[in-house]
Amino acid sequence: MAGELRLVSLPLSLPSLDRMPAQVLVLPLLRIDRPLPGAAGLADWRLNGRLSRLLQEGAFRAEEREALLTDSRGRIGAPFLLLFGLGESGRLDREKLAVLLGHLAGVVARARWKSAAIEVPARRLGSVDADEALGLWLSALAGRPPPEGVVLLRSSAAQEERVASLSAKDKRIEWRGPLVPAVVRA
Repeated sequence: MAGELRLVSLPLSLPSLDRMPAQVLVLPLLRIDRPLPGAAGLADWRLNGRLSRLLQEGAFRAEEREALLTDSRGRIGAPFLLLFGLGESGRLDREKLAVLLGHLAGVVARARWKSAAIEVPARRLGSVDADEALGLWLSALAGRPPPEGVVLLRSSAAQEERVASLSAKDKRIEWRGPLVPAVVRA
């Protein structure tokens, strides 16, 4: 069915996190992710280091398929954050990443969130380059999309072009482009 997964994007920034129109910020993490990179690092900043403390205290270790749901306490636009473990970087190949992202998409679907936000991969995940990881993530989400869509947090215009290109090849995805600031304001 065409257009099952609706995608929009925002730049990866603190103002975008603050006004993010999504119910949950999904943060897939590798065990080696210290300090927290990208969206996880920005969310940790807004939460006064709470995510880092969860990692330091062993409440979340980013083991494969490990999931931890926490509230944002109103410090970012999404009321909830879902940390999801991808495990050891050295063990992560294309097949394993596809399985893990499929599982993560299932977690998001079973939670019945109407919308979700996730960062566009900006780095290699194990042996999988960022573009391929993005394709795997979009494919997993397209199989079980949140009803109101997904906000992609991007760190470059090239990432947005890649999302547009991948979306054009998959009839299950409807790419709506970047959100303009007027749409994002509360």
